[in-house]
Amino acid sequence: MNDPTRTATPVHRRIAEATANIRAADQKAALVLAGLGLASAGLGSLPAAAAVLVGVGLIASAALLGLVLLPRTQGTWTALADADPALVLDLVDLAERPDALAAELTDLTRIAVRKYALVRIGLLATAATVAVYAAAALASTIH
Repeated sequence: MNDPTRTATPVHRRIAEATANIRAADQKAALVLAGLGLASAGLGSLPAAAAVLVGVGLIASAALLGLVLLPRTQGTWTALADADPALVLDLVDLAERPDALAAELTDLTRIAVRKYALVRIGLLATAATVAVYAAAALASTIH
């Protein structure tokens, strides 16, 4: 059986890594969302059909990236909002048990994996939209 004191420190490190990955996914999504907002400003210069197509692509990309930023409110910390100090101490003690730490790490890792999958899909949708946008802009300048 594992010694809880030996196990806790490496698990805490992995929890910090998972939390950093979640933060990085959120930052990537926010940055691309800002770019999508800037790109939407040029829709008026495109022909109507192209503007609709690009607009749909921008909306789809924004929805995917918005899902990345959706708060995840699971975990014992949500119970702390209405807890008395004695309950807070009990919850903190429970949260520091190796099995609770392992469960937290698993939850955080799942969140990070889902967020990165959404970022990946959002970036692919954005790339496809940019390609259509560029082709439409080029075609409108040629005619």
